Amino acid sequence: MMTSKILGEFSDTKSTKKPTEVAKALTDEMNKIVKNPINKKNPAYSVNAECEGCIVVLPDDKVKSIILTAKDKEGKLITRTVIQPPSFVTYNKELEK
Repeated sequence: MMTSKILGEFSDTKSTKKPTEVAKALTDEMNKIVKNPINKKNPAYSVNAECEGCIVVLPDDKVKSIILTAKDKEGKLITRTVIQPPSFVTYNKELEK
């Protein structure tokens, strides 16, 4: 959902927002509607700061990209999405059956 929202913000031809501005605005918006599944005291999305259960949003104004990273309870990478509009690539950990 966050990937779609980020791409939507960048596809607006009238918008000249930097990735840091987009990341901050969407993180605030998403934290109002999504709760952290692991630690209810932490936000669901965090800009630049890691916390238990957070999806970390790392904006880079120089390359005009945003990276979303999520880790499990043990701190192992679950998913990482690199968004460089108009495209993105996602890595998902293969879950054991």
